[in-house]
Amino acid sequence: LGFNCAPPEAILTALQAVESSGVGEHLRQAGIKLAAYANCNDRKAVHDAGFDVLKFVAAGPIRVREDLKGTGYVGWCHRF
Repeated sequence: LGFNCAPPEAILTALQAVESSGVGEHLRQAGIKLAAYANCNDRKAVHDAGFDVLKFVAAGPIRVREDLKGTGYVGWCHRF
């Protein structure tokens, strides 16, 4: 079961909800493993405005979030 394509904050919230709800234990007992990889791109402003394919090109190039560059994402991975 995987969580992906969302900011690391949202992935962490989802994984915490799985654990706090008790679902994590049920998944482990059933032999189901979790996977998580976040979207490290800086797209908040685009997503907050609502995705519009006609405006996509005007939104500019996709860039990695400054706080996730280098080893910045590693800290989130350890929290996952």
